[in-house]
Amino acid sequence: MKPILLPRAGALLGPAMARAARAVLCAGGVAALPSGCGASAARVDGARAAGERFERALASGDHGAACRLLAPETRGQLEQDQKKTCGVVAAGCTPQGEQQPYRCVQKGD
Repeated sequence: MKPILLPRAGALLGPAMARAARAVLCAGGVAALPSGCGASAARVDGARAAGERFERALASGDHGAACRLLAPETRGQLEQDQKKTCGVVAAGCTPQGEQQPYRCVQKGD
């Protein structure tokens, strides 16, 4: 699978973190829908702010912060699916063998 570019943040993500990003950002978008959903303004603002913090963390390469912003269930599912910690997945790291356990893509690679 090809890495995915998260539009506003400009952060290059692997497929697993892109799914986690969509989960966070969709939660903000769904909460922001106007209607009789019953979401208070504070809840809408909180969801939007969480999505923006997540986006900024990914864009700046702060993988630990991005992982902390995921719901525990989302983070757990990501780690279970990928068989790696969230930070390793967020950094775009892939196992390379015994001598060099991970190769991580950084900006400019």
